Amino acid sequence: MMVMITHLLLMTLVLLLVMMMTSSTLLMIIPTTLDDDAPSALVMMMMTMMMMVMILILMMMMMMMMMMVVVMMMMMMMMMMMMVDGGDEPLPDSDDNDDDDDDDDDDDDDDDDDDDDDDDEG
Repeated sequence: MMVMITHLLLMTLVLLLVMMMTSSTLLMIIPTTLDDDAPSALVMMMMTMMMMVMILILMMMMMMMMMMVVVMMMMMMMMMMMMVDGGDEPLPDSDDNDDDDDDDDDDDDDDDDDDDDDDDEG
């Protein structure tokens, strides 16, 4: 009985962790991919849900502390995947900003040339 009670407590903790993970991934994925990469966001959500279901099935099959260690490792891997995906998305925007800066520099050069012409006329 004590083993069953502790197992139920562990399962509830894991379910809470799963809910936290899914909610955080929803908050991280959906705002960044509203129009462009909506299918990829759906695929990521399906992958995360499948991973959580597999973890829960393993927990139900084997009641061991080693399984808790494996679950924590899987959680860390999923968090790393989410962080990497979040880091890849803003890169094109930064490139666009760099291009804009280059255009501004060109405009400044043109302004300098105009100033030189004015000096020659004076």
